[in-house]
Amino acid sequence: MVGRRTGSSGNASFAAVVACVACAAWTPAAAGPREDALAVVEQWAEAFTASDVDAIVALFAPDALFMGTGSRSVTNDPAAVRAYFERALLNNRPRSAELGEHAVTCFPTRR
Repeated sequence: MVGRRTGSSGNASFAAVVACVACAAWTPAAAGPREDALAVVEQWAEAFTASDVDAIVALFAPDALFMGTGSRSVTNDPAAVRAYFERALLNNRPRSAELGEHAVTCFPTRR
């Protein structure tokens, strides 16, 4: 999935990482995987703007791969994902995430 985020706090690659993880982790519903993935990206943007770390972390699968904008390595540890967002959001307010033009591509996951 490719996402583009604009606003006062961050760059597009961060949203793209979140969108990729969300697309892979989201359970398909009647609307279809593209619509489901877009809904997760919108939920992420709302939670990011609200500095709601719990809501952001809840969007990640327990084994999701994550690399934050300022990170030097990839992690799959939920505690590390939480710590990243706590540092990023709870210390530097206000934050916002606005979704601009974006496209969604969902790839099949291995089970």
